[in-house]
Amino acid sequence: MRCNLIDDPWLPISTGGGPAKVSLRRALVDSHQIKDLVLAPTVLVAVLRQVLLPVVLDALGAPTGEDNWAERRLAGTLDRAGLDRYLDAHLDRFNLFDEEAPFAQVAGLRTARDELKSI
Repeated sequence: MRCNLIDDPWLPISTGGGPAKVSLRRALVDSHQIKDLVLAPTVLVAVLRQVLLPVVLDALGAPTGEDNWAERRLAGTLDRAGLDRYLDAHLDRFNLFDEEAPFAQVAGLRTARDELKSI
C-alpha cells in the first residue's frame, strides 16, 4: 500500500467552502487559503508539532526574531519554491507504509518473542 503524506490527500481542512482533504504540500503552499484544520484537538496538536511546524522550520529556517516572525506572518504565504525543494528532496521519508523507513515509525518492529502485534 502506498501513502505518501507529501502528495496524497490526508489532512482534513476547511476553506470556508466546505470540508476537503489535502496533501502536506497543498496544506503548506495554500495555507493562506485554509480556514481550519478539521481534527480532534489532541490530533491537531500532534499534526502541528510533529509534521507541519518541523517541515516549515526545516525547509525555510527558523525565524531569527520577533521582526522576522512578523515579516513571515504579514507576507501571507510561505515560500513555495523553498517548500517544494525541501519536500521533493525528502519525498522518500514521508511514505507512511514504507517497508524500510515508514514515516514516524520503526519498520519491522517485533516483540521480545519475535511477534508482530496489530494496533
